[in-house]
Amino acid sequence: MLSQNPSANPFEFASSSHLTSALFDLGDCFGTLCRLPLQSALKLFDSTSTGTHLSEHASEPLSQTLPESSRFLAQQLKTNIPFAVSREWQNQVWNYQISLQPDDSFSANQALHQHLSSRSLTSIPTEQKGNLQEWLYFASPLEKLTQLDWQLLSAEEQKLHRLQNLALWFRHKLEQGSLIGDLLLVPFTDLPLGDGLNIKPAHSFARLGKLALPNQQKLSSLNFAIFRNGSLTEGYGLQPSILFSASEQLKGLTLDSENQAVLLLDHKQCLENLQQLEQILR
Repeated sequence: MLSQNPSANPFEFASSSHLTSALFDLGDCFGTLCRLPLQSALKLFDSTSTGTHLSEHASEPLSQTLPESSRFLAQQLKTNIPFAVSREWQNQVWNYQISLQPDDSFSANQALHQHLSSRSLTSIPTEQKGNLQEWLYFASPLEKLTQLDWQLLSAEEQKLHRLQNLALWFRHKLEQGSLIGDLLLVPFTDLPLGDGLNIKPAHSFARLGKLALPNQQKLSSLNFAIFRNGSLTEGYGLQPSILFSASEQLKGLTLDSENQAVLLLDHKQCLENLQQLEQILR
């Protein structure tokens, strides 16, 4: 588990070496992951914004232009380094969201998912929720954070960014997966739109059908099933006969890990949603 170091005052410095020292004092770094307290990080990046790439919508300090709620920060901010925002209780994760990247950054995002999901809680005592802390995680070694570029997206840019990354998610699943009958089999390593793995998959997949698309178009919510250790643990919308046939075929497959969770999706739904997104994005 990452340790929590005492905070230092990082807000008066000029050189990258000072920035590196400040980041180390603020949070924790381990290998290719770094963790910073969210509010301290926002102030820190405000103080070092000279030379960073800012959009016209980010002319004010970042900490002033973002809403009070940081829940959707991961979709409001575009950076050159994948990141995640988490809410934690006693260094255990209550919920988190991964940033939406403009390119294929799945390997870096997987490292964030793996680390945060391994520390995720299923519940927190009601009386303790006032002690939640917010953290900013970067999928980067410490020295690369001195080269961080960030851009605050407008509402329209956020919509476009979200659709681009959702199309990328479908494309990646279709390329990564294998077919079992009419179902697409993929490792259960991430959810669309950067949702944390401790979010109910049924809620995450249902969100797709609620997205605001041009010309009042709608994507279809995804039917799915999740198998762990060969047993069905969660699902929605797939026919029982199809699931029974798939479970029999899964017994004959060799997975990378016996404990690996696998996700079954409706292959036709995935194709149709991707085609619809690609038409919108042309």
